[in-house]
Amino acid sequence: MMDVDNPVFKEILWEWRAFATKVDPNICRNILDLPLKDGKSTKMLDRYICRLGYDTNIKIRDKDLKLENLHDKTHEGIERWTTEIYNFPISAATFRNITKSLNIDLPERASIDGQELISILSKVTPSVHPN
Repeated sequence: MMDVDNPVFKEILWEWRAFATKVDPNICRNILDLPLKDGKSTKMLDRYICRLGYDTNIKIRDKDLKLENLHDKTHEGIERWTTEIYNFPISAATFRNITKSLNIDLPERASIDGQELISILSKVTPSVHPN
């Protein structure tokens, strides 16, 4: 295992994921009719960084960084992910973990925020996509 800081939160879970620019109105209505998780609103803005062909997603939400690593996938498309949450600014060790998991060779950097992370990684290779 790589040398990284301890996450502020870590979980392993099975989930179904879908990414799209447009969602069928019927599907959207069905999703919006689902009960709230823990009685809380789930409206939020996430920024994802992913590299095609790699099983790591980086999610930026507010002042948090989520590193998500795929472990298993069923033939139905259900996936088992490990999620680790870190606070910004991130350390050099956490930055190194991100670049190694995406197979990107960059010098270590510390104390960067979410926007800097998106900028640095998206400039390195065209296969890194911020969404």
